[in-house]
Amino acid sequence: MWAVTRRAAYSLLRCFRAMDCFCGCGAKLPSRLIDANLVAGRVALDLLAWDKVRSQGRLGADRVELESVIARGENCYGRLALLLHGEGRESSVKESEAWLTESFDHRVDRREMTTKGSILREPTLTLDETDYEALDRKQPGQSFSRTAEPAAVDGRSSPDVADQLERLSRLHAEGVLSDEEFAAASRRVESS
Repeated sequence: MWAVTRRAAYSLLRCFRAMDCFCGCGAKLPSRLIDANLVAGRVALDLLAWDKVRSQGRLGADRVELESVIARGENCYGRLALLLHGEGRESSVKESEAWLTESFDHRVDRREMTTKGSILREPTLTLDETDYEALDRKQPGQSFSRTAEPAAVDGRSSPDVADQLERLSRLHAEGVLSDEEFAAASRRVESS
C-alpha cells in the first residue's frame, strides 16, 4: 500500500476543477478554495476529537485552557466557512493552520485522542466510524456535546440561527470580520 503524504494529497486534489464544500451545503468550490476546504476538514476533525473528549468529561486539570483552544478552533472553522462561501478572508487558512499546530501540541500526548506515531508516520486522531457519523459539519465543536433544543416558537429565531448570529457578532467585535463581511454573513444566516 502506498503512503501518500499530505502535501502530495493536496497537490493531487488541486488538479480537480471543483470540489464539494466541506460544510455539506452542496456548493462546488473553485480550485482556488481547495486548500481552504481541506484545512476546514482538518479543523473539523480536530474539533470533533476535542468535543468527544469534552463530552466524556475527560479534558482534565487544564480544562479552562483547553476550552479556550476549542473556542479558537471553532472561530477558525467559522472563518473558513465564511471564506468558502465567498464572505471571508484568505488569511483564515493560515490562522487555521496555526490553530491546527496548537491543537496538535495539546493533544499529541493524550492517548484517548491520538495514536502514537513512528519515525515515518506522524500521530493521528483516534476517531472511528461512529465518531465520523456524529460529525456536525456546521458546528463540529458541538458534535457530541450539543443538547437538543426546541425549534423556534412565536416567530423568534431558532437557537441555531441565534447561535450563528452571536458567533458572527463575536467575530465582528474581535475584528476578524469587517463591517461588510459581517453584514453579508448575517444576511445569509437570517435568510436560511
